[in-house]
Amino acid sequence: MLGGGQDRGRFSEVRFQRCDDLAQLAAGGLCVGLREDRAYERGDHLHLHLGDAREQVALVVRRDLCRVCAVAESEVEDAVGTYMDDDVEIITTSPLTIADVLGDMRRIARALDDETAGMRLTRELRGGFDAVAASSGLGHRPRTAVIEWVDPLMGCGNWAPELVEMAGGEPVLANAGAHTPFAEPDDLAAADPEVIVVGPCGYDLDRALKELPLLEGLPGWAKLAAVQTGRVAFLDGSAYLNRPGPRLVDTAETLAAIVGGTPGVGGGTGWCWLPGVG
Repeated sequence: MLGGGQDRGRFSEVRFQRCDDLAQLAAGGLCVGLREDRAYERGDHLHLHLGDAREQVALVVRRDLCRVCAVAESEVEDAVGTYMDDDVEIITTSPLTIADVLGDMRRIARALDDETAGMRLTRELRGGFDAVAASSGLGHRPRTAVIEWVDPLMGCGNWAPELVEMAGGEPVLANAGAHTPFAEPDDLAAADPEVIVVGPCGYDLDRALKELPLLEGLPGWAKLAAVQTGRVAFLDGSAYLNRPGPRLVDTAETLAAIVGGTPGVGGGTGWCWLPGVG
């Protein structure tokens, strides 16, 4: 992800993976180039330019959270050294909590010489999180498992447990601020979640739904409380769970609709209940 002033140029074919923050900070020309398979766009903030990277670029932002997905630091440095000026700044982010995510936004804004924009954005997002928390979790907090990968089975760590708590649930299978853990079917059975949200990393909703046969093949799956009551939802993990950016407020709102919702009733952009329920 690259950022610069209004007169900055385009960028290279190296694929950078963290567009959401800059898309939100792009007002006023802070950003001129973002590239990603499914870049996030709000209003007209996202300006997508593909082309020659030999023009000036002020900033490269690199995410280093997942070793599978992240562009290696050496590759970024090589690309910057080959295509860009010597004074290009590289920022590496590796957030584990909501506070980390918001802190990275402020750090990016400072690097773009507009700390005010970063403060404004993070206040807006914190207000969104607080609003979700204030309207959720007033009664029973159902045990809620967010599954980030099915085979091998993995819970969803990092900021996801915080979002579950905001949404009124009690997170199981993962701890806030810790990397996503591997789990065994016995772990899932022992937790016996009352709500299950399936949002595999990198998968949109249609692809996530194709994991259902693997889930149904897990020992003890049919006996789980969430399965017996139909409180299993599928989520576009790529859009809502796996990227540390402004959409996490949307994720909190979606999780609140799931945790406090009625199986088979509702559904929304990027999520649905277990097929056949309701």
